Amino acid sequence: KIRIEEDELAVYIVFGEMNSIVYILKYSYLCTVTILFETYFYTTP
Repeated sequence: KIRIEEDELAVYIVFGEMNSIVYILKYSYLCTVTILFETYFYTTP
């Protein structure tokens, strides 16, 4: 039973890291899109 709890903890840690990586990717993607839109609208007359 202790081994199962350790496996669940490891899976939980891996999923947590994946979620944080996905969150960082989404955040950087939104920032990049926002910067591109701002530069596009500012450069177009």
